[in-house]
Amino acid sequence: MKYLHIPLIIWILPLVLVLSCGSKNDSASCLSGATIVSVTVSPSNYTFSPPPYSKAFTAEARDLNGNTVCGVTFAWTNTTGTMSCVDQNGLVTLSYNRFSPTDTITASVGSFSGPATVTYPMGLPPPPPGQGC
Repeated sequence: MKYLHIPLIIWILPLVLVLSCGSKNDSASCLSGATIVSVTVSPSNYTFSPPPYSKAFTAEARDLNGNTVCGVTFAWTNTTGTMSCVDQNGLVTLSYNRFSPTDTITASVGSFSGPATVTYPMGLPPPPPGQGC
């Protein structure tokens, strides 16, 4: 009679292990359709030291409680300089025509935006043909 509980343990133990591992619930950490109150860009500061001549930036929109808002499309712009360009996906590429050592890249959605500073030491040569903008 003392061995009858062994099959029960064999069934319960894997179930306990699976439940204790859990999984990330994206719906709890990311809200769709929430009101956006801030935008942050990562990295917030980046210094080019090529190669490479491009750097991917990401943006995140947050609601009033600090939760990430999903499904947001950002407008990416270079708001202050001429040393780089940025595409619609946040890929920043060094320019052949650098007139300033620093640019501010901005991701915007609605009336909210978040900046990132991009620096390129002026003593370094420009990108080779086909690798800049």
